[in-house]
Amino acid sequence: GLMSPEASPRQVAAAIRGAAVVAGETSTSVRGAAWRIGVVTAGGTGTVDVGDVRARRIDGAYPAPSVGDQIMLTQN
Repeated sequence: GLMSPEASPRQVAAAIRGAAVVAGETSTSVRGAAWRIGVVTAGGTGTVDVGDVRARRIDGAYPAPSVGDQIMLTQN
């Protein structure tokens, strides 16, 4: 809501801090990273496809992708 004319500097700071937290929770540009869960639709050498997204695959962490696997994709 709107701050009253009698709001103290401490109340204003708390309101700004709260707004910054909400922005960080809802905006990937603020967080600097994003992630989602998807189902593998194709696997290639060093890549994996999830629908229209082609992602780099780390062989040591995910050496044998299979169509239908549920995976987490990250971007930062």
